[in-house]
Amino acid sequence: MKAQVKKPQVHRTPKQWHQLVSAFDPNKQTIHAYCKNNNIGTSSFYKWKATLGAPESTEKEDIPAFVPIQTHVSSNTSQAPAWDLELELGSGITLRLSKS
Repeated sequence: MKAQVKKPQVHRTPKQWHQLVSAFDPNKQTIHAYCKNNNIGTSSFYKWKATLGAPESTEKEDIPAFVPIQTHVSSNTSQAPAWDLELELGSGITLRLSKS
């Protein structure tokens, strides 16, 4: 059985962590690969990323403020319950809000 070799712990300043977190480019490699190449624990990277408020990989501008929806009126209102609002959320989940 192989003995595990413990790497010496490196103590970094907040400024050094800021540089490391800022230098990460998700388009070039994964967080796991980046951390391995820079001798960083992945849990430490995530902790400092959250602490420093690093932006997520999706820019706010890419997230729509409003999503257009299509509406339709059912012709079989006698068979279907009279819902005020029905939203298909995906993955087979439907949210229904009724009048009563």
